[in-house]
Amino acid sequence: MGGKSGGQDSRYTDLAVVIALLIAVVGAYGYYSGKLATETTTTAQIVPSQSTRW
Repeated sequence: MGGKSGGQDSRYTDLAVVIALLIAVVGAYGYYSGKLATETTTTAQIVPSQSTRW
């Protein structure tokens, strides 16, 4: 049970995956929170046309 079979221990692989996911989540949060804070809202400027022809 305690021997390594074929390279790294699975605990190190799991730890690397958890760290990579944490970095991805923190990076995405930082990206989107900064993007949403600096982005101006343009939905208030959209005026629907009264005479739209399809």
